[in-house]
Amino acid sequence: MSFPATLIWYYYICPREAWLMSRQLTP
Repeated sequence: MSFPATLIWYYYICPREAWLMSRQLTP
């Protein structure tokens, strides 16, 4: 799975997890 697809999947499963991941990528 590509990263964007993984981020979208996380957003559907657990928005908080996706938010934390995006925060780590863009400090």
